[in-house]
Amino acid sequence: FAPDWLLNWASLALVGPMLFYFLLDRGLFLAMIPQVAVMLWGVEKLAEAGLLVTAGGALFVAAWAGQFYGHRIEGKKPSFFKDLAFLLVGPLWVTRKGLPSKG
Repeated sequence: FAPDWLLNWASLALVGPMLFYFLLDRGLFLAMIPQVAVMLWGVEKLAEAGLLVTAGGALFVAAWAGQFYGHRIEGKKPSFFKDLAFLLVGPLWVTRKGLPSKG
């Protein structure tokens, strides 16, 4: 059987986005797997400590504030206002930037 951190509501919520990543780019999908596993493990540890809602809320607010601040510096509106699919593409974009270039 799989460990608790791998099978929970968070992992079930990731089935759709991970399928989207697989269909979009298999290489980036594979690069996302270790990141997703670490995040699921972190969710489980925060839940065990009773901090999931507090930490999750704080991270959500901080991430959105950082997102809008970055877009303000760029002078561009966030792309996800045009198409909600950009919310799913964002993590792949960041993952791609972190991978070694092919050439």
